[in-house]
Amino acid sequence: MSQFSDSRYNANNYNTYRPSYPESFYEKLKEYEQTSLSLHDGRLKTLLDIGCGTGIATYQLSKNLKDFDQLIGIDASDTMIKTATEAYGSIKSLSFEISGYDKIDDKFASESIDMITCFQACHWFDFDKFVNVSWKLLKVDAPLAIVGYMDSVILEYPELDSLLHELEYGQENLGPYWDQPGRTILRSGLADFHLDETKFTDIQEVIIDAKMLRSKYYDSDNNPLIVSKKMALSDFANYLRTSSSYFTWRQKHQDSEDLVQIYMNKILEKIDSLKLSSEVTIVWGSYYKIGKKKQL
Repeated sequence: MSQFSDSRYNANNYNTYRPSYPESFYEKLKEYEQTSLSLHDGRLKTLLDIGCGTGIATYQLSKNLKDFDQLIGIDASDTMIKTATEAYGSIKSLSFEISGYDKIDDKFASESIDMITCFQACHWFDFDKFVNVSWKLLKVDAPLAIVGYMDSVILEYPELDSLLHELEYGQENLGPYWDQPGRTILRSGLADFHLDETKFTDIQEVIIDAKMLRSKYYDSDNNPLIVSKKMALSDFANYLRTSSSYFTWRQKHQDSEDLVQIYMNKILEKIDSLKLSSEVTIVWGSYYKIGKKKQL
């Protein structure tokens, strides 16, 4: 993702306005952590968080999975790593390194890693290459967790879905500025990509459609990865501005009226009761794939 490596990209806004992952999902990962503890003499040395971005998930991992000696966030963008280090680098167990996902096996020995996670990044990778590199580095029975979130909706206002889709994917708007095929892969929840059953066991793969969360019949209590955030509508606008597509559009239209603001105005026109200061609930579609390394 060249946009996130661009020195003009505001990684601090990414850190501020992007969602975090729910505690319930870290509880799920903790189950894998405890299983690994029992298999490896009660000690876990290293967790790698690949494509860590600004370190949001890496930090949450350090708070929730406390049995690792070290957690290392790795990202190809020096802009992202700089922001992550400034935000979380003072935490003793955390460190951050610049590296591509396909170079990590040059940095770590085979079967030396106790857990690998990848939050909101795998859609930009060669999936099979990433999974194979991860398999090589993981200890036997150690888990790989691939996680992400997709398009968002304003939970309380389904009548705004079409406007948000028009902003993000309209050909006259941000649609042409997404890097492909990565964005399409992400929007599917990586539905066409699977962990190899000959190399991983106890595989779980789940995809959640954000719009389904509006249904009173949806069993959200039994799903650990409901990604949501209450925020002012103005903050949601700032979230939309953190996308790679908006960054590219803005660089090419520096003298144009802000596209996100145009659509915020359309939202305010459509819903009279809303103001930019109004609190709304944003929910994202999400997915996860988890499996434990098999010994071949």
